[in-house]
Amino acid sequence: MRSRFALAVLTLAVSPAAFAQSLATRFTEAPPTTTSSAHATLAFQADGAQSFECSLDGAGFAACASPTTVFGLAPGEHSIQVRALALDGSRGELAEHRWTQSSIAGGNHPDLQRTSQVPAPVAPNSWRGILRINCDFSHAAYDDPLVYPGRAWAAHLHRFYGLFDVNAGTTIQTMHRTPARGDGRVSSCQGNDLNRSAYWVPAVLAPKYAADGSREHDRFGEPAWIQVEAVVGGDDEAHEVFYYSAGIDDLEAIQPLPAGLGMIAGDMRATPSTPQSSAVIRWHCQTWQSSDADNARFSATIPECTLPDRLRADVFFPSCLNGVDLDSEDHRSHMAYPETDANGRNPTCPASHPVPVVRVSYHYAFPVKPENTDPATQSTRGWRLSSDAYEAGTATPGGASLHGDWVNGWHPEAMQAIVDTCIGQGLDCHDGNLGNGWRLSGTAEGPGIAPEVIAQGMGPRHVGHFGGEAVPQPLPTLRGLWYDRARDGHGIDLQTVADSIMVLMYSYAEDRRTEWLFGVGQAEGGILSVPVARFDYEPERLPRQRPAGDSSDRIDLRFDDPASHAACLDGVDRADALTLVAMEARIDGQTLHWCLEPLPVAGHERAEPDCTGSWYAGEQDSGWGLSLQSHAYGGEDVSVAILYYYDATGTGRWAFGSVRGPAAAGLVTMDLHDYRGYCRSCEPGPYETRPVGEVQLRWNEGGEDRVELWLDDGQGNVWFRQDSPLQRLSDPP
Repeated sequence: MRSRFALAVLTLAVSPAAFAQSLATRFTEAPPTTTSSAHATLAFQADGAQSFECSLDGAGFAACASPTTVFGLAPGEHSIQVRALALDGSRGELAEHRWTQSSIAGGNHPDLQRTSQVPAPVAPNSWRGILRINCDFSHAAYDDPLVYPGRAWAAHLHRFYGLFDVNAGTTIQTMHRTPARGDGRVSSCQGNDLNRSAYWVPAVLAPKYAADGSREHDRFGEPAWIQVEAVVGGDDEAHEVFYYSAGIDDLEAIQPLPAGLGMIAGDMRATPSTPQSSAVIRWHCQTWQSSDADNARFSATIPECTLPDRLRADVFFPSCLNGVDLDSEDHRSHMAYPETDANGRNPTCPASHPVPVVRVSYHYAFPVKPENTDPATQSTRGWRLSSDAYEAGTATPGGASLHGDWVNGWHPEAMQAIVDTCIGQGLDCHDGNLGNGWRLSGTAEGPGIAPEVIAQGMGPRHVGHFGGEAVPQPLPTLRGLWYDRARDGHGIDLQTVADSIMVLMYSYAEDRRTEWLFGVGQAEGGILSVPVARFDYEPERLPRQRPAGDSSDRIDLRFDDPASHAACLDGVDRADALTLVAMEARIDGQTLHWCLEPLPVAGHERAEPDCTGSWYAGEQDSGWGLSLQSHAYGGEDVSVAILYYYDATGTGRWAFGSVRGPAAAGLVTMDLHDYRGYCRSCEPGPYETRPVGEVQLRWNEGGEDRVELWLDDGQGNVWFRQDSPLQRLSDPP
């Protein structure tokens, strides 16, 4: 190794005074000094920090992590104090950030618009007080962040409305960190940033028929289905889908829905023989002109509505809170429905749940069209929900399992306005009109992503249960580095560790600098879904490497017929690819679709001996490592290495090296290069490279393999190891 490496010391002795100084906390992200937003995200770091404590607005200190998101704030002065804790329990000096939250009253927010329309009082024997809003469709996914948190593809197919990019990893904190698109939108609903709420329901499915009237089958040999899209979007003409109303007669007693409240209405386990109450869910044809006042004609299952009718679905959420919890284990127990007297009147909240809150309800309209009807009856016969756990038929109609999920992301002042005017004054507020001279901003189209209907909407894990052939649960046959030739310079390292698959993405951040994300998961039903995170590094804490904050980022890899997925239908010639994997990644609120292939193309062979895999220095020096790969082409071996390390701020970076010849034979030296490339969501473009160091691999047959490396980018970022052990982390090829 070079002589400069001899000056490196792996572990530095730090004096108590220097250690205390290293605990100085600094903010890397904070709200502006003046904002109308009721939520704030703060990121911070401190050299030598083992953990952090935070205090909001002078309250007691509690453990916290960076980034920290606070929400549901009231107008006024706010402050947060942060201090770092060392491994020995000592505390650093306080760092404080202050900001002023201005009121949105008087239209002080871009998502409020002036209106001269004055809502009329509610009609007799109708709603007691109500706000109706419209939302466009956002996306569909086999996710449910309430029921299956962190478990992508574990749920039946849901259709999401409201906040963009809600997925299995979404939490109330990440809901308030979802970044705005280029057009300023974070939601498909009226209100946009004032209404970061998430709404989702099971997908309505119709049988798919061929032109001759026969039933079509999907690629698994099972009956094929299509998703029936609700009438949503378009502020002027579309159906208002979400209502906020009074569930009890005493309008003055109704409280705003608390920030962060989550709940489920309806029962996904219900069947036609165990129907749900019409006070919770109900179906009806629009031509029935059903109403609670004078025509209570409703069905617990999907009725046969004929062309050109609309199928209507209503879901009513409970509106009595226990006054303590924002959620519960079953997402229901903290809420209750009002109780009525013997005559079904005078609804009031039970003693167990004494706090009346605004009632949420969903009201969908599904158009009956020639392309989604039963050919024989021109009706909704055979329609079902993705959550129906029974075989739908004429004797057992679909739809019995209707339910809905909701998480509150409303700005508290906007929610209070709903209570004070539309509900409190008994008004019938339409089209986002708050009844105070202001109207919520309009709807916006969401990403519109809708995956294929698999196994009657139950998802890939259920393939083979409905007459088709079960899909094997494959592992990639070629482990190592994968890339999308349409996005050169980015890629993933795909390795197996026992029965799990390790995914390491090497990519570029918005500032064009290298960064990496890491996760581990298991393939099920031809799909690998892995939560991924960035990691930061601090040598004076344990463990030295940690996930960098709360994240809903994830990578999904499809091994089941990837060439049929949209990511691989982009017109790029991949005829010489050995195999393909379709990737959908959701990172930093952005959705990526890449078509991946292994680094060696057709005609390449693995070198012998083959060092392909992930390598690290053992448990005593974990958190960094190497991806190694060798392959032979035209009689010549080529070896590559990606070093995953951390810069001076503890941020994960990577550097690339290559050499002609095998990487697993004797002494191998590679020059390391740093890169500046285009970000993941940017248009492909050129990247810059420069030498920054060297890695030396010493393979000892029958002994312990060793590694030495140094990296210095000339900008204060130095990483080195001297005579460190080199151990394989992944399975052998």
